[in-house]
Amino acid sequence: MQPCVSSSSIFWSRLSRLRSRCLLSLSNSTFSWPGSQQQPVVQKKSKMCRYSSRAGQVAVNLNDEEKGNVLHCLNNLTTEEMRRVFRSGKSLSATIAFEICQHREENGLFSCLEDLNKVKKVGLKTFSAVCENFRKGVDEVELQRGSLDRDLKYFSPLLSPEFVKTIDDVTCIEICIDSAYFSTVNKDLEVTDWDHLPLLGSHYQKQTAAEILEQAHDIVSCLPKSSVYVIESRVARRLTPSYMQLLLFVSRLQMAVQTLINVDLPTTGQHKLFNVKDSFTIKAFDLRVGGERVSSQHVVKCIEDGTFEENVEIEPMLWKRYHRQPTDIFKERYASCLLVSLGFCRHVLNSHKQAASHDGQMNDGDTS
Repeated sequence: MQPCVSSSSIFWSRLSRLRSRCLLSLSNSTFSWPGSQQQPVVQKKSKMCRYSSRAGQVAVNLNDEEKGNVLHCLNNLTTEEMRRVFRSGKSLSATIAFEICQHREENGLFSCLEDLNKVKKVGLKTFSAVCENFRKGVDEVELQRGSLDRDLKYFSPLLSPEFVKTIDDVTCIEICIDSAYFSTVNKDLEVTDWDHLPLLGSHYQKQTAAEILEQAHDIVSCLPKSSVYVIESRVARRLTPSYMQLLLFVSRLQMAVQTLINVDLPTTGQHKLFNVKDSFTIKAFDLRVGGERVSSQHVVKCIEDGTFEENVEIEPMLWKRYHRQPTDIFKERYASCLLVSLGFCRHVLNSHKQAASHDGQMNDGDTS
């Protein structure tokens, strides 16, 4: 037989469960009593209210000096400098850094840390990371010196800061199956040369060592005189037997060119040609959308239209040579070659120049 349950016990048990549910809902929400209704209307807190309160708690954990350091960084650093300052965890994405700078230009300087909540794509995690990395402020000298050290790691063999002092211009060389491309940019961001040299296109995969050396000599003889030369090293993702033969030909030709350019290495002990990783250009100009590299031609288009962030001077004759190329493949090679040499001058030479000027100002201050 089933035990007899009275109706009063069922009533009180249901009432107890209803009471616990009401208390749980009231603890996570606020309610108001509209005059037109007799039933209480429960209004949940919005996501923005909960986020703002939690972001405020993060800001409260900072003292006045640390809040001032964070605001100074938000109001003065550029997009690239913000990404360099980040030390812990993942770096600040270029999109969020751009949104912060864009919000600053459109709405004025940040007056308090809560203004960061108004920036697009900035959530609680990004808010906490910004406060954590900017709370100690930024040393301008260390920022430039650290930027220079990070940029030099992309080159092989390693560039020494002492050798960087002697560089006035750089020539990038890009060797392909049918042509060799090169561009020269000086430290004032003036493009002095931008051209290509056709190579032997028939039976290139079966050429002998003598024929490869002869073509390497033709390439070196056509190169303009420069303080340093760089070749971009790209990673091959699709390796087929036929492509391996082409890749082997290009590698042999590059080694021959490198040997001819570094002919004075035994006497001077200093390389003149360096290999640079393709990730250097990708990070220098943000040539990545998702996981794919995008075209370099849109950066060249910005340079030609005058919308690039820095003034790059290119003679009209060189622009005609670029636009005279028959297909986008040739233009992409021209553009890629230009961005490597331009990125070297912008990030390596200018970072060293700014770090040296800061050191000079510090020495003058110590002397006075």
